[in-house]
Amino acid sequence: MVRPTCRPKRRNAPTAPRPLRRLGGEVNVPVVEDMYENIKRVGLPQWSEADQTLAKGLQRELKVPERGLAAKIPELRRPKSAAELEALALERTSRPGADPTTSET
Repeated sequence: MVRPTCRPKRRNAPTAPRPLRRLGGEVNVPVVEDMYENIKRVGLPQWSEADQTLAKGLQRELKVPERGLAAKIPELRRPKSAAELEALALERTSRPGADPTTSET
């Protein structure tokens, strides 16, 4: 068997920012913070009534709270830690009839 002469790069190199773990994916905090600052600087779009109707219809189909599209910029919240998310997932799966794939945050 021939082995490669060079080693593959480590997956989480110390120079790369380590993303925070979340259910359903990872969050890159510096990118989120930059996007938030840009949204604050530029502002949200002016949504039409048709836009709001479409958004609420999609939210209804997805069985999530019908809030429509954002009219004002909410405060930026830091994501929960991996330990908090794991505890929340365990709590959801321990409830009778609970669906662990849904989010209640």
